[in-house]
Amino acid sequence: MSADRADELRGAARVAVVAAMTVLASFVASKAARDAILLTNFDVEQLPLFVGLSAALSLPIVLFAGRLFVRFSPGRLLPLMNVASAVLLIGEWFIARTEPRIAAVLVFLHLGSFGAVLVSGFWSIINERFDVQSAKRYVGRIGLGATLGGILGSLVAERAAVYLEANAILVVLAILQGTCAFVLRMLQTEGPVRRPAPEVLAPLASVRMIARTSLLRNLAFVVVLGAIGAAALDFVFKAEVVASTSEGMLRVFALYHLGTSVLTALMQMLVAQRVLRVLGVARTVGTLPLAVTGFGLAAVFAGG
Repeated sequence: MSADRADELRGAARVAVVAAMTVLASFVASKAARDAILLTNFDVEQLPLFVGLSAALSLPIVLFAGRLFVRFSPGRLLPLMNVASAVLLIGEWFIARTEPRIAAVLVFLHLGSFGAVLVSGFWSIINERFDVQSAKRYVGRIGLGATLGGILGSLVAERAAVYLEANAILVVLAILQGTCAFVLRMLQTEGPVRRPAPEVLAPLASVRMIARTSLLRNLAFVVVLGAIGAAALDFVFKAEVVASTSEGMLRVFALYHLGTSVLTALMQMLVAQRVLRVLGVARTVGTLPLAVTGFGLAAVFAGG
């Protein structure tokens, strides 16, 4: 590798770390905001309905965005998507001033369906920007930046809950997403976009690939079961939050995300590598359902 190429990659890695921080800060802050705004305007019993609507809306958006990323490059599209999302947030902020319930639904569906696309699109940019060898060298730093971004996003939401009016968090999120667009634009590579094979762009190509590959089917099964379990735990947690506080939910959710982000960072730095070496990937993944089952049973017998 030439010295110029090495310098270019080091500079791109520094930008990627900052991008990871801003993207994850926006994502985590948006999760706290969307839940707080919705549960301020609707009963918690209605939350599963909105989660289902958000999931149903997410599916076509994810499929369509994936095809656009393959055809036109995530480095070109993602900054535009962040700008569009920021504009929507400003519009939702204006609506919230007169129609808070309508705005709450729009915010929840918007952030619930766009959030995963914006985060996965960022990692697609990293995959596009760095070759395999460079990715091995820098992905750890980028991952650390993402973890720190989760902590930063939690702090931003918590401070906004303290110092700003309730719906002003939407303006804060718009600023964060505008910042994401600016930083991601700096990661864009020049030159022609690699055109994929026609079969990659075929409708439902990914579904057919999963159906043909046993490993992918098993992974999909694990992901679906994990998502169901996470949704159930999420509902129980939010029901407890609503039952214990009638206002200030944004701060509660922000502090919750702050705690989980800090715990994630500590686990990554102190435990993850050791557990992977001892147990391997499959058994390490298996510790999650075991932990959920164990803590769930403990909560039942403790009367929680």
